[in-house]
Amino acid sequence: MIFLKNTFKKPSFITLLPYLLLTTIFIVIPLLIILIISLTAQGDGQTINDNFNWIGSFIWNKLLFTIGIAIVSTLIILIVGFPFGFFLSRSKSKSMRIISLVLISSPIWLSLLIKVIGIKLLFDSSNGQLNSTFGNIYTIITLVYLNLPIFILAVYNVVDNLPENLLSASKDLGRNNFETFFLVVVPYAKQGIFAGLFLSFVTCIGATGITSFVNLSNDGQLIGDIILDLGQTGLSNNIALARISGLCFVIATIILGGFLFLYFIPKRIYLYKKSKKLIKENKTINYLIGVRKNVK
Repeated sequence: MIFLKNTFKKPSFITLLPYLLLTTIFIVIPLLIILIISLTAQGDGQTINDNFNWIGSFIWNKLLFTIGIAIVSTLIILIVGFPFGFFLSRSKSKSMRIISLVLISSPIWLSLLIKVIGIKLLFDSSNGQLNSTFGNIYTIITLVYLNLPIFILAVYNVVDNLPENLLSASKDLGRNNFETFFLVVVPYAKQGIFAGLFLSFVTCIGATGITSFVNLSNDGQLIGDIILDLGQTGLSNNIALARISGLCFVIATIILGGFLFLYFIPKRIYLYKKSKKLIKENKTINYLIGVRKNVK
């Protein structure tokens, strides 16, 4: 009781309370509802396993296809967005940076539907006819267009605080601009890079309604479009709702597992190597101390 009382009195907890409340309402509770529905049997003769057993090879292939599209889109976002965010942060003109940030972030302000329709019309205009967008390349370009501003802003906010003396010290040590970029800038901005890539990747996987507009191929649907189509059936059918909830639970588990793998496992490996190095250094120091005592 004393621990809880002291926790609630801490100023840090008071400032975090609104965020915890919003997180609970908009994230935790909806996820719990999806989990409960997916683990609840619907109708006579139905079991919990029926909510997951319907996921066949078609769904798994679509999930792998979506992950592949998301990986390609995220790599393009990284290649284009990181240098752009870095050179923008190094711009000497403050007005140029403000104008660029406004133009970069402008797609975020617009409705998703308006943005998708706009880029679809751009594709059709370049091809010279309506409804001429067939192929995954249009899906990838659209996903890059939608998520690139998020990544650039995430990188810019980190790189903008990069001390100039780090760049000057690297050049004084004889490194050129290319080496300085990869040996100084990239390690400094790794947290922003990781955050931007994770947001972009998750957004690409969960994209819905993209292929309905920009990719008219019969086999171009992403997993988000399939969830949207099946979810409409779930509005009037409890069994369909339970099945689609099971699929969403599986996808969320895969994404969470990937996040834990990419974030925590490398960190644990780093801590393990560091502790092993410290143990080796301590053994060396103890050995030298023992030798010194024997000499005396």
